[in-house]
Amino acid sequence: MSKDEKSLEAIRRNPRNVSLHDFETQIKRHGEIKTGGRHPIAVIGTRAFPYRRTNPVHPPYVKKLLELIDILLS
Repeated sequence: MSKDEKSLEAIRRNPRNVSLHDFETQIKRHGEIKTGGRHPIAVIGTRAFPYRRTNPVHPPYVKKLLELIDILLS
């Protein structure tokens, strides 16, 4: 298992305690972050969603990210 896969699996196991750094690292690996408005926007594939920059990241944002990554990888 690579370092990227381990990081993603750790997030899947515990979506309630994900640091902002780990969250944004996964976004950058699978897409990009657009800034400019009140909240940054995660763009993964053709889908985008805004999120708040809190540490730790709120679980609904983490679950949405994992959902989009699964769609992208399938």
